Amino acid sequence: MKLLFLTFILFFSPHLVAQKIVSSFNENTFGYREELERNATVLFNTSNFIPFTKCANKLFRLSKKADDYHHFSRACVLLSEYYLLHDFIPDSAYFYTNERLNINLLNNNVQEISRSYLDLSVLQYYTNNFFESQESAVEILKICRDLNSSEDKFYAFVQLGMTAHDLGEFKRAEFYHTSALKMSRELTNNKKFKLEENCFNNLGYNHFVLGNYDEAFRNFSRALKGLKTPKDAPELYAILLDNIAAINLQLSHTQHCYQYLERAADIRKNYQIALGQSYNKLLYSKYYWAIGDTTSAIANASESIAICRKSHASRDVLVLLNHLITIDHNHAAEYLSEFQQINDSLQIEESQLKNKFSNLEFEREELITARDSAVRKKWWYVGGSASALLLSGFCLIIIAQKNSKSAMHIDKVIQRDEELAFNQLLDAHIDYENARQASRTKVAMDLHDDVMNKLASLRLNLFLVNEETTKSGNLKYLHLVDKISEVEIDISKIASQINNIDRSENFIFDNKLSDVIRDFQSITDTEITTDLGEGIIDELPPYVQLHLLHIIQEALFNVIKYAEAKKAGVNANKINSFIEVTIYDDGRGFSVPKQNSDGIGLNNMRRRMSLCQGDFNVKSSDIGTTIFLKFPVYE
Repeated sequence: MKLLFLTFILFFSPHLVAQKIVSSFNENTFGYREELERNATVLFNTSNFIPFTKCANKLFRLSKKADDYHHFSRACVLLSEYYLLHDFIPDSAYFYTNERLNINLLNNNVQEISRSYLDLSVLQYYTNNFFESQESAVEILKICRDLNSSEDKFYAFVQLGMTAHDLGEFKRAEFYHTSALKMSRELTNNKKFKLEENCFNNLGYNHFVLGNYDEAFRNFSRALKGLKTPKDAPELYAILLDNIAAINLQLSHTQHCYQYLERAADIRKNYQIALGQSYNKLLYSKYYWAIGDTTSAIANASESIAICRKSHASRDVLVLLNHLITIDHNHAAEYLSEFQQINDSLQIEESQLKNKFSNLEFEREELITARDSAVRKKWWYVGGSASALLLSGFCLIIIAQKNSKSAMHIDKVIQRDEELAFNQLLDAHIDYENARQASRTKVAMDLHDDVMNKLASLRLNLFLVNEETTKSGNLKYLHLVDKISEVEIDISKIASQINNIDRSENFIFDNKLSDVIRDFQSITDTEITTDLGEGIIDELPPYVQLHLLHIIQEALFNVIKYAEAKKAGVNANKINSFIEVTIYDDGRGFSVPKQNSDGIGLNNMRRRMSLCQGDFNVKSSDIGTTIFLKFPVYE
């Protein structure tokens, strides 16, 4: 009974009490809106979201009607946080954040403009719009030059550091986090909110991603030393323990890893903290995978992904799907399919948000320009009339009426455009971004050029196995099992490329090309030779070398499959500031199609040369085929 009574007090009585207080005021009074704000805040903090939305929306409408900018701004903050963190409707969160920013820009409230840009930057970061988040943080720094607000400048540096980290600009991220750390020591609320310790954690994680594990450990240890006990900041304390466990996993110190993970899990359990649970479970999974306990590794990864799905953390779901592809081979195809679906969905959402709010930004600037122009005209007319006040009183009245009508017209335009913008947020659907489509095209090329060629090679070899009848003959084909393993590894690498994960694999062109030619020679009588010159290919950037290897692989596969050639070869020469590579054979040629009707193989070669900013040509006749590749070399 006590538990039921306590639940009633926490979840229902704040709403009832607040409603009773609010009802004592008239709806059009400042006091009514003040109590509405308190009521909405209580309901939000106690997770009573159904009555909260009604209360907050009423505060939004009444404040806007009464031009009460303070309560209007507060309603926008509450509704934006609700739609981002609880209901996860980014469109609605963006709408209320932009409403707050617009009203503060129109009223030139510099302090509130800075805070509005901070909220917008955080929202853009959580919806993966990292470039836009950086731009909003830079706006805060511009305002801080005149406002002289150290606190706003500190949070701008934190946001710039986080977005730079997620964009892979780790040196810039370190600079911003270091700047934020220096500023945190000057802020009066540093100890209360543990700003310095948070900065140490951010710096440590940046070093961790770069592989500087000693420096990462030093920063995490400094943060823990500043906290002293978990009760000072339990969420941050648990995250720091997880980060130290992650370092031990990277260094293969599994004997120390488990105790950190257990302690972090206990802190979250004791303080009822949801933040970081999925990360903790992921590290548990990696720990069990490292010690060979596959069953426990899969179980913990499954728990982690369930938490991420419940909280709509799509980016974390992608990381976990990639991990499950590696450890759970029985369901790897299912995970890969889900990975692609979520990744495509994120691309659509990012494209929609980017286009919608670039339009909103343009409209906002147009409205502000119009309002400023009207204000300037008004004061110009007033100033001119003041010099002849006695003689032009009648003209002054006419001018004032014109300006009044102009202001009313602008207000109507603002209201109409706000309604249009809100409808766009709910109804608009846009195509994929070209840049995202290019990334998917690259993955498709890799699948065709690398994995499919290897599978075709295996198919030809397996046909020969079928023709072989002796035991000794069959033994020489046992290496095909290893080839199948290589194909599995290639698929895993391509899955990693989809998630933009850099494996830092060493790439030596000559060795890779030798492997390709050796594979082809094992299934064909065609003699394949190479003459690449000494160090010529090494002058090309690594990504160009990788594209060149795939082009050669595709061309030689076509030679073996169709040309019936006796000889084939690859030559390379450097002429002036270009490297020219030719791939030739003496087999039966083919009719070279037009560019827009090429097969998938030739199309992939052309796309790769386009990505390398090179030239691609094919000449073919009944005495052979030659492919000409021309790459620019930048000194």
